[in-house]
Amino acid sequence: MLNGDESSLPLQEAVREAEEARRAAVDAAAGQAAALAATKRRADTYREENRALLANYDDWLRTLVSAKHGQPGGLAPPQLCGSGGHLTA
Repeated sequence: MLNGDESSLPLQEAVREAEEARRAAVDAAAGQAAALAATKRRADTYREENRALLANYDDWLRTLVSAKHGQPGGLAPPQLCGSGGHLTA
């Protein structure tokens, strides 16, 4: 016959395993949250860069249209400079 300590060993083992699984899930969730935050920051940066690129392109198109109508302005398309992705006219 089992005494009280021996019969609780499987239950204690199950509780220990459940606690380990809970800790692993919390750690995984924290890692996913950090990855999501980093992705959101990159998306925000890309949106800002895209907005700047489109504004520069719009300015270049206005200059091109002005030049075709006899107004001063350059015809060269905008160029990327350096690795920062910033445009220059």
